[in-house]
Amino acid sequence: MSKNRSRKGISGYGIMASMIIVITAVIVIIGLGFNNWSIGRSNVLEVDGIELIEVKSNKSSLNSDNRALNSINNLAFEMVKKDEGNNLVISSVSLGSSLALLTNGANEEGKKELMRYMLPGKRLVEDNDTIQQMNKDFNEYILYMSNDGKKCDIEYGTSMWIDNQYSNEVNEEFIDRANNDFFAEVYFEDFKGDTERAINKVNRWCSRKTKGKIEEIMDKDLDDEFFGVILNTLYFKGPWQEPFNKRATRKKEFTTGEGEKIKVPMMQSKEDVEYLENEGYKAIKKAYGYGKYEMTIILPHENSGIEEIINDMDIEWWQEINNGENYFNYEDVILNIPKFKVEYDRLLNDDLINGGVESIFMRKPAGLSDIGEDVYLSLIKQKCTIEVSENGTEAAAATESEMDKSEACEEEKEPKEFIVNRPFIFIISDRKYDSILFIGKVYNPA
Repeated sequence: MSKNRSRKGISGYGIMASMIIVITAVIVIIGLGFNNWSIGRSNVLEVDGIELIEVKSNKSSLNSDNRALNSINNLAFEMVKKDEGNNLVISSVSLGSSLALLTNGANEEGKKELMRYMLPGKRLVEDNDTIQQMNKDFNEYILYMSNDGKKCDIEYGTSMWIDNQYSNEVNEEFIDRANNDFFAEVYFEDFKGDTERAINKVNRWCSRKTKGKIEEIMDKDLDDEFFGVILNTLYFKGPWQEPFNKRATRKKEFTTGEGEKIKVPMMQSKEDVEYLENEGYKAIKKAYGYGKYEMTIILPHENSGIEEIINDMDIEWWQEINNGENYFNYEDVILNIPKFKVEYDRLLNDDLINGGVESIFMRKPAGLSDIGEDVYLSLIKQKCTIEVSENGTEAAAATESEMDKSEACEEEKEPKEFIVNRPFIFIISDRKYDSILFIGKVYNPA
């Protein structure tokens, strides 16, 4: 398996996301009691500086049966239901790959809980072969996602940072899977003896991976039981296939989720885009770059809100609007879309526990005993940023676009109108498999 690829991961003290405009970084803090392990490894990097490995490949054996696709989309629709009434953006790719990696380090009960959480409703045999198949599926997806075409900039990163006093105590099989399947870079640092230097190195790695969008992912204070951090980042910068003309942007009225009327910069154009309208909402798809990735914007009809739509959103809903009887068709559409920037971070411990994932947080028996004896999960957090403007979207924890365009209609028709002047939902996904990289909702774009 090729090793020249970038990584995505989780880290010890907080999770972050960036975007288009989307930046996503996921941090998981791992704590421990006391361990006694021993290993010998040739593929673990112990370096003073920071090495950044790019994940790039022209080949991927991804297919529609890939479990990573289902897991990523399940997580997207689970997380967008959180924090009602507030702006939100989540990278389901960053979160999904982080949880998949943690599954390899969880104890037996933790493996079962994580698999059920990521793939609800599936009849699974939670054995080593099943987990290795999940690893393979995420590996194929990461390769597919990272083959970004020619116009989008996408970078995936995973790194593990372990206190060097435990350098001989880490489960070799976990390190091998992290490195080979999730492209993880592994570092041993003196977190206890030279805390500031070690944390600065983690933050510098994150900043470089996210092109400066996330400059500080890890706090300076460490728990006495600190063992290490797994950090996952995804950066995406995608130019619109059809950019908006900046000279056409005007201040226009937007009614927030609280009913306040405000003036926001509204991007305007008339385009041939994919358009869908039904009883509950209108939606459009607007492509990035050469079309591998696209943004779907979902707008409820006047006098209705986005929460009712969100409550109905799941994998079946997503498949239906993309491939069902009432699907998107190319139409001539007058677009009014607000420029917006959303920054969001969320502690995910309670979300996982409420979803039935409890064992990995336990000290006794240790929740992450397949990483090392007495190791458990202390904190998992995500921070995302997305910014949408006339030129496109930038994000950390991000994705690209390739899209085919259908032929324009010969008949002259009145153009549709898509005026985003009230709360809306957005999804950044790939066109071929409809996998969701980022999902969010905007109640107030100001």
